[in-house]
Amino acid sequence: MFRALTLISLPLVIAAIVIHAVIIRPRRAAETTAAPCPRRWEIAAYLLLLVGILMLALTGLSGVILHGPASLAGWKLWLHFASAPLFIIMLLLVVIAWGERSRFDTPADATPFSTGSRILFWLVAFCGFAALLTIVLSMAPIFSSDAQHTLYAIHRYAALFTVLAVIAHAYTLLLHRPPARESTHTTPAHTTTTVTHSEPAVR
Repeated sequence: MFRALTLISLPLVIAAIVIHAVIIRPRRAAETTAAPCPRRWEIAAYLLLLVGILMLALTGLSGVILHGPASLAGWKLWLHFASAPLFIIMLLLVVIAWGERSRFDTPADATPFSTGSRILFWLVAFCGFAALLTIVLSMAPIFSSDAQHTLYAIHRYAALFTVLAVIAHAYTLLLHRPPARESTHTTPAHTTTTVTHSEPAVR
């Protein structure tokens, strides 16, 4: 079930983005916003978050899709665990940096993020923390074997939805552009002085 869902959902999300970029987007005006753009360190944190998710997806989802759950072992498992701290730290930083501006009651002119981007942002945050929490709990000895298997299954689905949501979210960020700055060059005004010659009064 999980393998089939992954093989279907990933191509569907990518195809939807391609269709939107090629067919729908050219028919609409580019979205702009007057709100300040994300700062450089925020963009860097987001890019590192994407790197962390990519590493986790390559070591986790790809092996499960191609060879089954037992394929996540050896060096792949160690690389999967090594990528987790980067994902956790960057996810926390991005949520702290963009959480306030991603609230749904924030006016459109006060945030650089569109409504769709804000929905996907919270989906990434929710599924990302759900994937983290379930895998930590699944390794705790306080749960039975059945409960651990259930938590691991939730972890896999949460991780899959995190990947799908972050792909779409990154695309929405590319769509929402800041407005072009107006040119500050001013042309000096030329004033014309009209000289009137008065004729002498006729007596």
